[in-house]
Amino acid sequence: MRTFISDTTAGTKTNGYTPPACVQYHLVICWGGGGAGGSAATNGSQGGGGAGGQCCAGLLNTLALNSSFTYVVAAAQSTSGTAGNDSTFNTNSVVAKGGALGANNSAGSKGAGGVGATTNAVGNVFTYRGGSGSDIAQGNGVNNGGAGAGNTGDGVDANNFGAQTTTSNGGGAGNGGAGVTSGGSAGSAGTQAGGGGGGAHANNATSRAGGQGAAGRVDILYQDQRDLLCLGCG
Repeated sequence: MRTFISDTTAGTKTNGYTPPACVQYHLVICWGGGGAGGSAATNGSQGGGGAGGQCCAGLLNTLALNSSFTYVVAAAQSTSGTAGNDSTFNTNSVVAKGGALGANNSAGSKGAGGVGATTNAVGNVFTYRGGSGSDIAQGNGVNNGGAGAGNTGDGVDANNFGAQTTTSNGGGAGNGGAGVTSGGSAGSAGTQAGGGGGGAHANNATSRAGGQGAAGRVDILYQDQRDLLCLGCG
């Protein structure tokens, strides 16, 4: 397939467009943004890791793009303990939801990680969930962010046992950010597209920010029927 648009710059975009004569359908792939990691305040507090964003694809008749269309590339989520932003095409033709938040914590304990899910996704070709942030109840107190979903499968859940080793599932997905389990430091940011932010750790009353959830992405591809007619030519 040919790539018409591959956009990693956050914002709302409106394009005037005259589809090629030999194109019947377009494949639209959206990656949602990652959830931000949780902040931490007071000694011993630990924020949860954010979940990765969804990846969803829809096959749309060219008429849906005729004349003009609008899509949204999810912005990064920099507010600690906040869900990731959505990437969309024509409002609700294709929707990839942002990852769930990692919980803020100021009680000297550990905030829960965000859980990857396909809830409220829209895509008639595939829908993949982002990876979950670390389950600190099951692990060693870690609070890593989950990887974003790729166009080949679900995002990888964050490592529950020690340093962040989460890698994305390919297909445009970003890695989750590393959390912090000692001292006083902010969580690390996830990487584009859709990596969840790592949780913070506090060693005094100073609040530490959770890692930023990464921005999303939108791709639009098409198959020109003339390419198929020429298979095997020459």
